[in-house]
Amino acid sequence: MKGLTLYNILSYILLPFAALFGLFSLLGLLMALANPAAFLGVFTMSATVIYIITSFTFLSKGIKQAKPCKASLKDWIKVNAFVGIAFATIILVQSIGLLANPQILKEGMQQTMNMAMFKNAPPTSFEMMLKMMKAFLEVMISFSIVLVVHISITFRLLKAYHYVFDKPE
Repeated sequence: MKGLTLYNILSYILLPFAALFGLFSLLGLLMALANPAAFLGVFTMSATVIYIITSFTFLSKGIKQAKPCKASLKDWIKVNAFVGIAFATIILVQSIGLLANPQILKEGMQQTMNMAMFKNAPPTSFEMMLKMMKAFLEVMISFSIVLVVHISITFRLLKAYHYVFDKPE
């Protein structure tokens, strides 16, 4: 199955992002306790991590091993997939916006470099930081595209493999 091979590859690509975002979510949760406005960002990142893990569980257990899965797994996948789509859309729009308007990116990086810890940094570090930020934004664009494609394939596979889920009691 060609689609299943692509889905498998995309799932393994997303797993390191899930680990990284999971760590950021835990750290963000601690920061959100001091600043409740940060809870929305932590929630969307956490939901994306949950989606990646639950969809991987569906792939490995339900599809590859052909073992029955709980109906709640399907619900977890669906609910967190919608939040994942919103998260990917936000990342995509913001990253493309920053790359399309390099002046805003330069101003933001300049403000960061003007902070006390970067005051004595050599001038070449600004260019290096700018290149790193552009590379980071390109990685985040790739991540968001992979996530949206993965979610769309997941919804198709949930329909195709509906029989792996227990019947509701």
